[in-house]
Amino acid sequence: YHLLGRGLVDPNDDLRISTPPVNQEAFDLLVKEFVDHEFDLRHLIRTIMNTRTYQLSAVPNPTNEEDETHFSRGLIQPLEAEPLLDSICRVLDTSVKFNTYPRGTRAAEVAAPVTPDRRSRNGGETAEKFLRVFGKPERLLTCECERSDDTGLLQAFQLINGELVNSLIGEPTNRLGKLMEAGKTDAQIVEEFYLAALSRPPSQTEIDALTRLVGKSANRRGALEDVIWGLLNSKEFLLRR
Repeated sequence: YHLLGRGLVDPNDDLRISTPPVNQEAFDLLVKEFVDHEFDLRHLIRTIMNTRTYQLSAVPNPTNEEDETHFSRGLIQPLEAEPLLDSICRVLDTSVKFNTYPRGTRAAEVAAPVTPDRRSRNGGETAEKFLRVFGKPERLLTCECERSDDTGLLQAFQLINGELVNSLIGEPTNRLGKLMEAGKTDAQIVEEFYLAALSRPPSQTEIDALTRLVGKSANRRGALEDVIWGLLNSKEFLLRR
């Protein structure tokens, strides 16, 4: 469910006779792998990610464009709340502060319910509020259905002009600040952030357009922050597959 966008059983936590796996052979094989390797979750994840099924393109063709059941193509999915915030921090080489946790704790490591606490402000916006807006559950139920995957204006506002994201981008000692202090050129900085955010180098067209944009600005840091903001708001960053 988490890797492919749909579980072999749907709903993914409803294992009973009336909801059989969509592919019984695959289900039995993964069960056997999990048991044979002493319930090693890392091995199970590695096994799934090494399959051709996991690596299929999300671009549909005439034979699978309507299929959302049999894993004949990749399903485009938004990043969930915790990996999204962790990814933003990773791109910017910085961190946020969560209630009762030391600074540097990743969002994926926060087990407690997400509750607001104005003492943990980071640029005026709490990390907890960011996670709530993007659907992190309160963990009152042992059900995946508690997590919300609905998109809306509040999420767009968090990314477009939310104080948390903007404060992380503007943090003087983040990745951008370190690269500027090291004397890197605009092209080198753009390439670094493309690799950090999109896991690919920019095309020559992208390099030329963005360095030209930065070169025209009287505020070099501000222009480079705009480039980073654009990357963090791009579909290529926000969507899986």
